[in-house]
Parts: sequence; structure tokens; C-alpha cells
Amino acid sequence: MTPKLDRPLETFLAVDDLAACSDFYRNVLHLEPLGEPNDRGCLFLLPGDQILGLVDRDAARRPNEASVGVVPAV
Repeated sequence: MTPKLDRPLETFLAVDDLAACSDFYRNVLHLEPLGEPNDRGCLFLLPGDQILGLVDRDAARRPNEASVGVVPAV
């Protein structure tokens, strides 16, 4: 049986100023951060167990070295 998808679970936004956007979502909208941000992006918990991800636009254009190998750039 295929589960019914009734809402997005994750939404990612590419941003030009990661620090400013992160501060806005944390301090103005009072969203709860998930984990620590890094130079590539950060995550926030939204109501309904949804996740908002902010991704630095320039960092997204570079390959990412991860524990499982290299994640290609978009």
C-alpha cells in the first residue's frame, strides 16, 4: 500500500545570506533550529513535524564531502 502524502515534509530555500536568514527564522519567527548550522545551511522544525531547510546558494553550487562520499553540486 502506498502511503498518502497530504503535506510537504521538507521545504528547502536557497538563500544569499545564510546568517541573516537563519537569524530571521530563529529570532523573528521563533522557529526551533534542528542541530547546529554549518557553512552550507541549517534546518528548522515547523509545526506538524515539517522541516524548513535554508541552503547557502553559493555552497549549493559546490560538491559536498560527506561521510558516505561526495554529494555532487546542483
